Amino acid sequence: MAKMSVVLRLSGAYCAFLIGSGFATGQELLQFFSGFGLAGLAGCLIYFVCATYLAWSLLLAGRRHGLHNSDEVFRHYAGPVIGPVFGWYVVVVACSIYIVMLSGSGAVLHQHLGAPEWSGAVAMAVAVFLTLFFGLHELIDVIGSIGPLLIVLLVVIAVSAILHDPERVMQGATVSGSAEMLRAAPNWWSSAFVYVALCHSALAAFLPPLGASVSEEATLKLSAILGPLLFSVTLALCTLALLGGFPGVEKQLIPMLYLAQEATPWLAGMFAWIVIAGIFTTASPMLWITSVRLAEDGSVRYRVLMGTLAALGLLIATALPFDRLLNLIFPTVGWSGMLLVVFIIAKQVRSRAIV
Repeated sequence: MAKMSVVLRLSGAYCAFLIGSGFATGQELLQFFSGFGLAGLAGCLIYFVCATYLAWSLLLAGRRHGLHNSDEVFRHYAGPVIGPVFGWYVVVVACSIYIVMLSGSGAVLHQHLGAPEWSGAVAMAVAVFLTLFFGLHELIDVIGSIGPLLIVLLVVIAVSAILHDPERVMQGATVSGSAEMLRAAPNWWSSAFVYVALCHSALAAFLPPLGASVSEEATLKLSAILGPLLFSVTLALCTLALLGGFPGVEKQLIPMLYLAQEATPWLAGMFAWIVIAGIFTTASPMLWITSVRLAEDGSVRYRVLMGTLAALGLLIATALPFDRLLNLIFPTVGWSGMLLVVFIIAKQVRSRAIV
């Protein structure tokens, strides 16, 4: 018998993990889904089907094999030789996400306040560096509690934008496919599969330990359906809302902030600062993950290395606009992450764990 309180907790954790600051900007949704018109909604369906299967596989593997950390997860799926390679792959991904987050902070402040893009990136890099240098991890946890608020704001903005002018959604759907803009992949279906791999490059290390903490497989099965369902519905709502922003939204670095300014101007200011807070709580652990893989947390070497990585990341983040940097890094992570998805599916098929 499934425990609904646990199902809701796991499903909420799934959504909060994926609906972070990168998602909230709307730029990744624009490039992966809305840029293909109404076909982007079919991409959302592909995500739901694939994500449900993979979430069930990952949660169940954690439950049956006692996988409590990322090293155990990657060794389980890829073996003792290739498994550690994926461990380092995650470090590279974390460092890449840190760079994208710095660029995103600059884009948010530029669009909201008119500040130079480099200034927001510098401010975020300094804030992250000081937090990690002085070991203020509790600050990250406290600010990280805004995750549920960020999700609620996204849904409110998306629904408000759709209801604000429903006809614009259909009009936008007819022109979005031919709009000159950056897209994550050549067509809607490959873009959907790349997005599945992008998300599960991180979820592969996150979900198995959650599964290991739950004893009832019925609870895991329901969580593996509800979590991806709630996320996919949010994904579809934001995709529709962004379609209603064409033409115009494709030229914005922070598309969801653009929609908020159009449909819910009373929410736009709060949304911008909540996204900034979300970027901070994403960028900080990404830089920490990279640094502690190479040096002991709190050591002199750790602080020097972390400062060096923070500075190098800032240089890269200010070299390209946010949309181009995201278009370079996220699809690359997605395409390369497909190899990990193949290992997960192959292991699942061999073990015949799903019945």
